[in-house]
Amino acid sequence: MYGADDDLSRRDPVDGANTLSLRSSRYTHPFSTTGAGADAPGVDRGTHLSHRVGLVRAGHPAVSTASAAGPSPKRLGSVIRLRPEHRAEYLALHAAVWPEVEATIRACNIRNYTIFLHEDLLIGYFEYHGDDFEADQQRMAADPHTQRWWALTDRCQEQLPDARPGEQWSRLAQIWHLD
Repeated sequence: MYGADDDLSRRDPVDGANTLSLRSSRYTHPFSTTGAGADAPGVDRGTHLSHRVGLVRAGHPAVSTASAAGPSPKRLGSVIRLRPEHRAEYLALHAAVWPEVEATIRACNIRNYTIFLHEDLLIGYFEYHGDDFEADQQRMAADPHTQRWWALTDRCQEQLPDARPGEQWSRLAQIWHLD
């Protein structure tokens, strides 16, 4: 990820102390506590990121993860297989998503919705900003435009074996996030 000579540091404007230092070898995760990333020449273990979790230090105010508008959104990821014989059709549909479908997604408190493609896998990500996810999902499923959209897109997709009953896409576990 980073070369052994890389040094990406940030100095605190108040006292000049290191608040972030990323130093690693080419083959070691930059936050590792072992290997070249942690033991590279010149690495001060007290300022190495793995030993100084977060940028908040004693005497400095804590940073809230909640915005002034409310709590952080619920982040959701999911995956499904794209049937190769329907690839062109699926991509064409998503090149011009119906405005009514987009409006329903927004009305159901979903923001920052993205679908990625990797070989034959579709990987979806969105942020939920509401307070009743199940009710919003039911409202979306009841929308006639969305039902017609799903009739077109569902035939392009193939569920993975671990999909929950009643869900088309398999849920992904969030393991890390950085705002």
